[in-house]
Amino acid sequence: MSIFRFQAPLLVFLCLLPTVQDQPSDYHSIYSKESRYESVLNSIYDYDLAAAGRVVDSLINENPRDPKPYFFMVLVRWWYYIGDLNSQSFKASLLESAEKVIEIGKERIAANGRDAEAQFYLGAGYGYLARYYVFTSSWLNAYFYGKKAKNIFVDLLDENDTLYDANLAVGTYNYYADKLPGLLKIFAFIVGLGGDRQLGLNQLRLAADSGSYSRVEALSLLGYIDLALEGNFKEAVAIFSRLSAEHKSNPVFRSLLSSSYRKSGDYEKAISTCRELLDDGSIRYVSVNQVAGLHADLAYSYMLARDYARAIPEFKMCDSLAAGDYMKESPWVYYNTAFCEESERNYSKALEYYHKVLDCQDYFDYHSLARKSIERIRNAQDVGN
Repeated sequence: MSIFRFQAPLLVFLCLLPTVQDQPSDYHSIYSKESRYESVLNSIYDYDLAAAGRVVDSLINENPRDPKPYFFMVLVRWWYYIGDLNSQSFKASLLESAEKVIEIGKERIAANGRDAEAQFYLGAGYGYLARYYVFTSSWLNAYFYGKKAKNIFVDLLDENDTLYDANLAVGTYNYYADKLPGLLKIFAFIVGLGGDRQLGLNQLRLAADSGSYSRVEALSLLGYIDLALEGNFKEAVAIFSRLSAEHKSNPVFRSLLSSSYRKSGDYEKAISTCRELLDDGSIRYVSVNQVAGLHADLAYSYMLARDYARAIPEFKMCDSLAAGDYMKESPWVYYNTAFCEESERNYSKALEYYHKVLDCQDYFDYHSLARKSIERIRNAQDVGN
């Protein structure tokens, strides 16, 4: 019997902040209040998002027409969003903040003409809209806004090639534009949205190696690419081990580390990493669904290790914790629970959970898979009778 699980993109990260080395005076405004913004970044990566949000609010109040603090609000809300992709309020606040920094950036450019700071944060706003649409599989929107962001940052790099962190935006676009699904990739090439995978990777590595504020974001994105798109699991383990050690209270990096072990086939380390994460009282979360998802991840590792008896209670813990539409959006959790129950020959329980799949959204043909499993069990029971 095949084992199925949805592999949702967790992390497509982007922080578009340049390094401060040898910049022309025209770029100095980008680095205003640098120490306060470094504090915000540290709070974000340590997952103290409430504290980061309070500092950003104070910066907005000091200068409500400055695009910079609005961009950092986008970053704060992005990390809320990736903590619970099913939260409608997190989605709405992320989109609102991205649209706000675009609005303020355009206003500054209209008033001042050429304005490197306004261009920079305008591009950042476009970049976050692009990333949101990648997560929601709205590919044409993603590459429409991604191209806008890329064009702005290419122009900035043409003027000053020591803006190493700007390579993160350009590299992200170039990589993902080259990874489009077949027909979309052809369409993107025709309308001038094509990318270059290897060039994109090189640009991302430049941002990770030579950038300043973008180092964590660049490493995160490279780790995600290694994990989910390139199959370089050893490299993904190395990156997420490093980030987990640097930011111990951030559950995202440690969850991705567990996933990297699991994808490499090292289920023992995947289980221990996830178990340690759930047992660590210093971890910060933005939603109970984030915790529910970790129990599902732990259960999946047990399941792949064929330890169905331990997988079942973890899947059920996910079900009991989940709030809102989490379970309706996660048919694979019920399907995998049923699979484990069936493997343990608990056929009545297996039927119960296969039927629950039919009450969820029908992603990746899980309804058909559940119906076939229900029919298989019933046929076997009829033969037995």
